[in-house]
Amino acid sequence: MPSATDAIKQAVREKHPGRDDLEVIGHPKYDDECIARPPTKAEWRMFIAKRSAPAEAPIANDFLVEACVLWPEKAERDALFERRPALLDVWAGELGEMAGATLRASRSKL
Repeated sequence: MPSATDAIKQAVREKHPGRDDLEVIGHPKYDDECIARPPTKAEWRMFIAKRSAPAEAPIANDFLVEACVLWPEKAERDALFERRPALLDVWAGELGEMAGATLRASRSKL
Protein backbone atom coordinates (compact mmCIF):
# COMPACT_ATOMS: atom_id res chain seq x y z
CA MET A 1 0.00 0.00 0.00
CA PRO A 2 1.38 3.42 -0.78
CA SER A 3 2.16 5.98 1.84
CA ALA A 4 -0.31 8.69 2.75
CA THR A 5 0.45 11.33 0.13
CA ASP A 6 0.00 15.04 0.75
CA ALA A 7 -3.23 14.89 -1.27
CA ILE A 8 -4.57 12.05 0.88
CA LYS A 9 -3.61 13.87 4.08
CA GLN A 10 -5.36 17.01 2.87
CA ALA A 11 -8.49 15.07 1.89
CA VAL A 12 -8.65 13.49 5.37
CA ARG A 13 -8.18 16.92 7.01
CA GLU A 14 -11.02 18.31 4.89
CA LYS A 15 -13.27 15.37 5.77
CA HIS A 16 -12.55 15.90 9.49
CA PRO A 17 -12.31 19.70 9.92
CA GLY A 18 -11.17 21.12 13.22
CA ARG A 19 -9.36 17.96 14.33
CA ASP A 20 -5.81 18.72 15.36
CA ASP A 21 -5.24 15.26 16.81
CA LEU A 22 -4.91 13.27 13.58
CA GLU A 23 -1.66 11.37 13.11
CA VAL A 24 0.05 9.29 10.46
CA ILE A 25 1.10 5.87 11.74
CA GLY A 26 3.82 4.22 9.68
CA HIS A 27 5.85 1.06 9.74
CA PRO A 28 9.63 1.52 9.94
CA LYS A 29 10.35 -1.01 7.19
CA TYR A 30 7.31 -0.93 4.88
CA ASP A 31 5.39 1.90 3.25
CA ASP A 32 2.22 0.81 5.03
CA GLU A 33 0.72 3.88 6.65
CA CYS A 34 -2.60 4.90 8.08
CA ILE A 35 -4.14 8.13 9.27
CA ALA A 36 -5.87 7.85 12.61
CA ARG A 37 -7.43 9.76 15.45
CA PRO A 38 -7.05 8.83 19.11
CA PRO A 39 -9.79 6.70 20.64
CA THR A 40 -12.48 8.35 22.70
CA LYS A 41 -12.82 7.47 26.38
CA ALA A 42 -15.76 5.20 25.55
CA GLU A 43 -13.83 3.45 22.75
CA TRP A 44 -10.82 2.96 25.01
CA ARG A 45 -12.96 1.44 27.74
CA MET A 46 -14.64 -0.85 25.21
CA PHE A 47 -11.20 -1.89 23.94
CA ILE A 48 -10.04 -2.69 27.49
CA ALA A 49 -13.24 -4.66 28.16
CA LYS A 50 -12.80 -6.65 24.94
CA ARG A 51 -9.13 -7.30 25.66
CA SER A 52 -10.04 -8.58 29.15
CA ALA A 53 -12.81 -10.91 27.98
CA PRO A 54 -11.39 -14.27 26.84
CA ALA A 55 -13.95 -14.67 24.05
CA GLU A 56 -13.34 -11.18 22.67
CA ALA A 57 -9.64 -10.69 23.34
CA PRO A 58 -8.61 -11.84 19.83
CA ILE A 59 -10.67 -9.05 18.25
CA ALA A 60 -9.89 -6.20 20.67
CA ASN A 61 -7.22 -4.71 18.40
CA ASP A 62 -9.55 -5.05 15.42
CA PHE A 63 -12.14 -2.98 17.29
CA LEU A 64 -9.65 -0.22 18.09
CA VAL A 65 -8.31 -0.02 14.54
CA GLU A 66 -11.80 0.01 13.02
CA ALA A 67 -12.89 2.76 15.39
CA CYS A 68 -9.91 5.07 14.91
CA VAL A 69 -8.30 4.59 11.49
CA LEU A 70 -9.68 7.13 9.02
CA TRP A 71 -7.53 6.12 6.04
CA PRO A 72 -7.15 3.72 4.27
CA GLU A 73 -10.70 2.53 3.84
CA LYS A 74 -11.75 -0.80 5.37
CA ALA A 75 -11.41 -2.87 2.17
CA GLU A 76 -7.84 -1.64 1.69
CA ARG A 77 -7.02 -2.31 5.35
CA ASP A 78 -8.43 -5.83 5.13
CA ALA A 79 -6.30 -6.58 2.05
CA LEU A 80 -3.25 -5.15 3.77
CA PHE A 81 -3.83 -7.20 6.93
CA GLU A 82 -4.10 -10.35 4.78
CA ARG A 83 -0.53 -9.66 3.58
CA ARG A 84 0.84 -8.39 6.89
CA PRO A 85 -1.47 -9.56 9.71
CA ALA A 86 0.76 -8.26 12.52
CA LEU A 87 0.45 -4.73 11.17
CA LEU A 88 -3.02 -4.52 12.72
CA ASP A 89 -1.43 -5.04 16.14
CA VAL A 90 1.29 -2.49 15.41
CA TRP A 91 -1.33 0.13 14.53
CA ALA A 92 -3.40 -0.76 17.60
CA GLY A 93 -0.31 -0.30 19.77
CA GLU A 94 0.27 3.15 18.33
CA LEU A 95 -3.39 4.01 18.91
CA GLY A 96 -2.87 3.06 22.53
CA GLU A 97 -0.02 5.55 22.76
CA MET A 98 -2.23 8.18 21.13
CA ALA A 99 -4.73 7.49 23.94
CA GLY A 100 -2.00 8.11 26.52
CA ALA A 101 -0.81 4.56 27.23
CA THR A 102 2.94 4.32 27.60
CA LEU A 103 5.66 2.22 29.15
CA ARG A 104 7.87 5.29 29.37
CA ALA A 105 6.07 7.35 32.00
CA SER A 106 8.27 9.17 34.46
CA ARG A 107 7.93 9.69 38.15
CA SER A 108 10.04 11.34 40.81
CA LYS A 109 10.08 12.02 44.53
CA LEU A 110 8.18 15.11 45.52
